[in-house]
Amino acid sequence: MGKKSRQIAVAVVAVGIVAGCSLASAQEAAQYQLIKVKYRLVDKNGDVLEKVNLGARLDLKSSRPPADRTLKVGDIEYSTDDPKFTYFSQQLSDSHGMVEVPIIVYDNRPDPIDYELGASYGTDKGNKVTERDQRQSFTSSDNGVTRTIRLDVVAERPALNYLIGLAAWVIATIMGALLFFRAIYQSLLSSGRPIDLSRALCWSGALLVSLTALGFVYYFLLPQVLNFYVFFGFLFVIWFLHLLFTVMPKRA
Repeated sequence: MGKKSRQIAVAVVAVGIVAGCSLASAQEAAQYQLIKVKYRLVDKNGDVLEKVNLGARLDLKSSRPPADRTLKVGDIEYSTDDPKFTYFSQQLSDSHGMVEVPIIVYDNRPDPIDYELGASYGTDKGNKVTERDQRQSFTSSDNGVTRTIRLDVVAERPALNYLIGLAAWVIATIMGALLFFRAIYQSLLSSGRPIDLSRALCWSGALLVSLTALGFVYYFLLPQVLNFYVFFGFLFVIWFLHLLFTVMPKRA
């Protein structure tokens, strides 16, 4: 009985040694390959972002770290010892918001490798990738796929947009005033409306045209810091208050 127990113990130890060696061998045998993942970068309103440099690093908080601390394929290297994002200066998003990022994945394993994405925008160097999109996993099957990620920014607009928007708003305001005071004003007087009420109605109509034009200028030409519907609703409230306090008393 004692001899048999010793044989079992030796067998268990041998199996453990073999399993340990096999596991170590498997870890050492991890091989890697480089894939390219395409990203479409958009701002918080869904507008594309141009000339944004997207960086990546190994996810330091991953519950399944890669087999090696440093992953390197060619000139591309990621390391768990380096907390900085790896940026590729030649990889800037184009006019469609598209950018390609090199990612290192397992070549001989189906397991994913976890990464964290980072991007700065404008003068703010903080990570603007939304928290929901920051951490992503990759395998060899992701080579060439296109993903969309959102940055917590509002896309900048060229200075020409502001000039065009100002000119459009001024022209629309003038046209609205001419429409109401040159055409509708006389019609109101002819129908027997009092002068004060006719003027108030024309001012209210001209204001409505001006604020509507401002809303469309904001939507098409300016950075949407506020949600468009919230902004448009705010303009409507301004017009309604004007109507309430300047037109309605004169109807009495």
